[in-house]
Amino acid sequence: MSNQYVYVVDRNLYINLTNRCTNRCEFCVRYYDKPVYGDLWIDREPSAERVIEILRESYDVTAYGEVVFCGYGEPTYRFDAIEEICAYVHACGGKTRINTNGHGSEINGCDITARMCACMDTINISLNATDAQAYDKICHSEYGERAFGILLDFARGCVRCGGNVVLSVVDVIGAQQIEAARRAAARAHAVMNVKQILADQGFRFNKQFGQNFITDTNLLQAMVQDAGVTESDTVLEIGAGAGTLTRALAQTARRVVAFEIDRNLMPVLDRTLQGLDGKVEVVLRDIMQVGDTELDAILDGSYKVVANLPYYITTPILMRFLERRNKPLSATVMIQKEVAQRLVAPPACADYGVITLAIALEGDARVMRQVPRQMFCPQPNVDSAIVRIDLHDRYADADKAAVKRAVTAGFAMRRKTLANNLIHAYRLPRERIERILQDLGLSATVRGETLDLQTYLALSARLAQAQSE
Repeated sequence: MSNQYVYVVDRNLYINLTNRCTNRCEFCVRYYDKPVYGDLWIDREPSAERVIEILRESYDVTAYGEVVFCGYGEPTYRFDAIEEICAYVHACGGKTRINTNGHGSEINGCDITARMCACMDTINISLNATDAQAYDKICHSEYGERAFGILLDFARGCVRCGGNVVLSVVDVIGAQQIEAARRAAARAHAVMNVKQILADQGFRFNKQFGQNFITDTNLLQAMVQDAGVTESDTVLEIGAGAGTLTRALAQTARRVVAFEIDRNLMPVLDRTLQGLDGKVEVVLRDIMQVGDTELDAILDGSYKVVANLPYYITTPILMRFLERRNKPLSATVMIQKEVAQRLVAPPACADYGVITLAIALEGDARVMRQVPRQMFCPQPNVDSAIVRIDLHDRYADADKAAVKRAVTAGFAMRRKTLANNLIHAYRLPRERIERILQDLGLSATVRGETLDLQTYLALSARLAQAQSE
């Protein structure tokens, strides 16, 4: 026995804490004649301190995709050690996942689901069957036919506690059983492999629609949290895609209305949204072609917008919802990182522009988090960011059309002074324009990109007054 406690598979670090297990699965790699991942049989179980020492001395956990608790046994036998190791990994900035048979609460004699969700970024539970008899036939659990129910209760408990739960199956059980297992996963409100579902449906990505889907469960939950979605909310999702974000939203929101333009995604959505009947309404239409009256009837009350937006349509989508009569409470969008920087830029920088001020006129925008391109399927050529805009009526009494005209004029030619741009746009004498700027405490040589929104509000009012005289 090698007492190998840490090993690497692909780009992940694996932790081998025990050889004890409640199952004797027929397909388990530990019964293979030749070791798949090296000799993982151990004659003594490591302490949490020993594993942390190995990680500290030999591995940079941030250089790996995940630290995965999985070896030649059921890791939840060592749950106390798992919690200590997870605390170390998270303190270093790493991510954690556990591959478990779902018997952890039974093993530990108490419900550990809340603690599991608190320490684990992803909880991967081996389903491998559709009912108790089939499970016992291939897994030979010491709990007998009770084992399958124990597993499902554990999965549901983790979901209730907000865990990122994935139910997996081995490919030796047959296509029909795999399909039935997917339905069981849906009933447990867990997620199965989206990339595989796309492949199963023969789906081909359409560049015309800018399709880049989110598959990382941690990111999906983070976006729901960033959007401030609550159990009383109606959420308007623009671009359901593969349904991964739709599903994450529906697990919290009262209702989700998801618009999707690509009809070829409907078979995929039928799979990924199983078990959510009554909470999700998918509308197969281009939302930009839906009138305000019809949209209000569909939404039937207040709502929040959440969307993973194609980069080419970011500005039209945002401005449509920020400027419509029945505005959302907030809009939380995944957009290109460079566009996000323009939405929140301060005055007098290269990113500051017309769109910055147009957003500020309607709401308060902030970048919630940056998202690397590797988090999407297929991978785009640029990084992204999540931006949240909380709508306000701070400037409800302002002449917004006049403000937008002044802003557009101010940025018309960035190399010119504001005075020159305003003279061209408003056809007023230079002396009058310079006097207005002087009254506002501005230099005659000031440039439009240095003015904040409050100054543009005052400027637009003075310009409108000058033209009416």
